[in-house]
Amino acid sequence: MKLQLAALIGALAITNPAYAQGTSHLGGKATLARNPVIQAIMASGIDVVMNDPKECADKELMGSFISYPQHKPDFLVCMNNHESYSELYDTIRHEAHHAVVWCNGGETFLSWEENLEAGTPEDVGMLYKHYEQRHHHEELEARNVARVLTSEQVAKNVRTFCM
Repeated sequence: MKLQLAALIGALAITNPAYAQGTSHLGGKATLARNPVIQAIMASGIDVVMNDPKECADKELMGSFISYPQHKPDFLVCMNNHESYSELYDTIRHEAHHAVVWCNGGETFLSWEENLEAGTPEDVGMLYKHYEQRHHHEELEARNVARVLTSEQVAKNVRTFCM
């Protein structure tokens, strides 16, 4: 099943980590301008919001993809809420997959069973702890994609489905 996930993800889509200058607690000025996923999201016309003071006040919120009826969506990254660059880039890939699903008319790419088999016990536990059941399928797929795909592959998916 994990081979099927990799094959599907490859069909949808070795990158170096994105060149973020840092989140405030990691040092440096917070910017992700050269991150390939952020570049693709911005090129697709989706608004990118970094460190919204109201939304990111919740220190557990790492990011979100928020779609609105009759308004273009927001791609939010709470950079200062991440402990590491690895965690930050994982969040960006995860939220970008939500954008890809939205651009695909809300359709996920793998069945629930395929996503469940590819997911980790921690991922499945997080679903039941933090999300309504109607969001489980898409959330698990986004977690799987963020773990398996590189930033370049996710950026390619954004360009393919959102442009």
